[in-house]
Amino acid sequence: LPAAHATVKLLMWKECGDTDGVHEWRAVTILGAYDVRYVMGRTGYMVYGGSVSPLDMVFENDRAAKDAAQADYETRIRSALT
Repeated sequence: LPAAHATVKLLMWKECGDTDGVHEWRAVTILGAYDVRYVMGRTGYMVYGGSVSPLDMVFENDRAAKDAAQADYETRIRSALT
């Protein structure tokens, strides 16, 4: 199966809760962790980890941020297979 068509497993998100106005979810992978955070007073949800820069990526909701993290993870995995 060519790397471009390889099936990559879905990230498994764990809700880390609310602490000091920060709501966070984390997915741990073989490539490191991805974090999705909503910080009170900010304009949206940010992704940390992988090759996603939190300054470049602000999302309307946690689902969109998790989808971006998934896409980044899949790209990185497929890149390693080529």
